[in-house]
Formats: sequence, C-alpha cells, structure tokens
Amino acid sequence: MGLLTACASSDSDLIAQLRQKADNGDVTAQYQMGLLFYNGRGVTLDLSQAAQWFTQAAEQNHGEAQFNLGVLYEYGQGVEADPTQALYWYMLAAQQSVEQSAEALNALLPTLDLEQQSQALEKVAQFNAKHNLSVSIQQEITEPPPNPHSPTEPTEPIQNQQNH
Repeated sequence: MGLLTACASSDSDLIAQLRQKADNGDVTAQYQMGLLFYNGRGVTLDLSQAAQWFTQAAEQNHGEAQFNLGVLYEYGQGVEADPTQALYWYMLAAQQSVEQSAEALNALLPTLDLEQQSQALEKVAQFNAKHNLSVSIQQEITEPPPNPHSPTEPTEPIQNQQNH
C-alpha cells in the first residue's frame, strides 16, 4: 500500500469516526462535518449536506454553525435563499458574540422590512425559550448603542483652584 493510499484510508477512517460522533449528537462533530462538506475536504463538496450538518449543530446552540447557516441562507448556498432565515441565524450567532455576526447583521438589516425583522425576532424568542436562554437580541437591534462621546451624567465645569 502506497503512502497516498494509506493517507486516504486514514482520512476516510477519521471522517467515519467523526460522522459516527455527529450522528450520535456530538455538536462539535456536527459542526466539523458541516465544514468538511462546505469546503469539500475529505468528502465531495456538498453545500446541501453542509447546511444539514450546520443545522443540527446550530439547533444545539453552536454559534459558529448558526453564523454559517446565516451565510448559506443569505446567499442561497445549499438552501433556498431566505433573508429572514439568514437574519434569524445571524441574530442567534450574535447572542453568542460570534465576531462576524455583527457585521453580517449590519449589512442585512437595512435590506429587510419590519415584518421580516419581526418574524426573525419571534423565532429568536422561541429558540431562547426552548433552550432556556434569557438573552434578548431585540434591544440590540431596535435601540441604538449609547454614544460614547456623550456623558451619562451631568458634568460640572472644572474650576480653577489657584491660591492667591
């Protein structure tokens, strides 16, 4: 058996082990399976399979899987394009402080009407209730952040305290 055959056999053994863990509900393995199918690493590139694995991990509150699903729904990769679904997954990822989610939200929000935003918010509330999460993304979306340059308490002018 040549080196390439041994490596390929080893990779497929590792993927089979990962798949077994993913099938048994291991959230990290599900996310990693999604990445394999998304990138075509060790498996045939299949965005539909990537979406299925990311969904399984995302439904277990895996932040990066939630973000990746948002991307798939925003651009219609492996799933039918659905901006409301994209917003929903981005909002869940933002609750977990997934870095790219804030940028994705800022880009997507202005393109959606209030009904689409409300639908996504309702789904987030349902997800949070199902998973006993108390985080509320609605405040982050509907209220502008405080201006760091405006004081929160009145300030008094500095008085010159020179002794004469």
